[in-house]
Amino acid sequence: MKLALCMIALNEERYIADAIKSLKPVLDEIIVVDTGSTDRTKEIVKGLGAKVIDFKWCDDFSAARNIGLDAATSDWIIVIDGDERISPKDLPIIKKLIEDKEADAYILIQRNYGNELDTVDYTINDGAYEEAADYDGWYPSRLVRLFRNRKEYRFSYKVHELMEPSILKHHGKIIDSKIPIHHYGVSRGSDELLAKNKRYLDFALAHIKDIPDDSKPYAEAGRAYIKMGEFDKALDLLISAYKMFPSSNRIILGLTGLLIKMNRTDDAKKVLEQSLRFYPDSADILNNLGFAYFQLGNTEEGIKVLEKSLKVKEKNPGAYTNLGVIYIGKKDFEQAVRCFGEAAKLNPRNKKTHYNLGVALKQLGRHEDAIAEFEKILSLDKNHELAKEQIESIKKHK
Repeated sequence: MKLALCMIALNEERYIADAIKSLKPVLDEIIVVDTGSTDRTKEIVKGLGAKVIDFKWCDDFSAARNIGLDAATSDWIIVIDGDERISPKDLPIIKKLIEDKEADAYILIQRNYGNELDTVDYTINDGAYEEAADYDGWYPSRLVRLFRNRKEYRFSYKVHELMEPSILKHHGKIIDSKIPIHHYGVSRGSDELLAKNKRYLDFALAHIKDIPDDSKPYAEAGRAYIKMGEFDKALDLLISAYKMFPSSNRIILGLTGLLIKMNRTDDAKKVLEQSLRFYPDSADILNNLGFAYFQLGNTEEGIKVLEKSLKVKEKNPGAYTNLGVIYIGKKDFEQAVRCFGEAAKLNPRNKKTHYNLGVALKQLGRHEDAIAEFEKILSLDKNHELAKEQIESIKKHK
């Protein structure tokens, strides 16, 4: 069976060569749909043997992707972006998968890497892949990215496009492959990420106008507004999304996390308690609910729920962090140090965790240990003013 790589690209000269090279040993065809690059993207991919198709951008990611699918002649298609990679050790597995006569498509696990990720389903790096070596963990997205080349299989949605709807509509068999896609998009520069977020917001708002009864663009626009700090707009959109799809784990967590941030903790608690009907053993929902109980003054219930979260998911830096905050509130600094210490082991490049651990150590009079934590922050961010102030304060009062 022959395999084609289909990509879309816009000014990806820094990344795209590595993306293509990661798959090249198993490829028979490379197609890159360029949406208006002004850098060396097209030159680079042509040098790697790609067929380049120029596409006039029309605010529709699915339209751009589907142009590439139309041009593919191979039996199977795999889709990755310029800031994604496939590990060499998974290439033989991909070759084996496309020989399967029953499967029509495979789900791959997109690992969105980062060190400061306060996100749903954050997963600790287990060291299994060298592609993850620079990161503490990732949050996963399960996506169909490997599928048979059939004209009825095409992407849907203008933004955060998906292949799944068309495959399911035509009764295709989708199998979970467990193969990771290593995605480094969250590690791009802040200006680049802000521009990308604004583009996605515009697309999501346009999608709402086109299809007002679909929860997906409401949730996406809400998340975009959160990143921009426009919480009131985000809340209206996430409430709308929740009303349309009240059993969506991602929408529940986005909405309740925002409600807690906006000090509407009682509203968050009500939504979280209702959501336990759908997800009684969701570590993330239990994390939010435990912290909500604490903020509403029910500290012991908060501790109980967070400890349950840790039983559900042992490697759970969010639960340890929330417990640490609760114990600082109780002035139980020994327990706070224990909890923040566990969180720091799981997520060693998280500056907030080291700061909280340093504060708790300082309260116990363990000044050298506290300074060590604040210095870890400065090794990650030399301009971190709060860490500098804490070190100066300790040294001044020694």
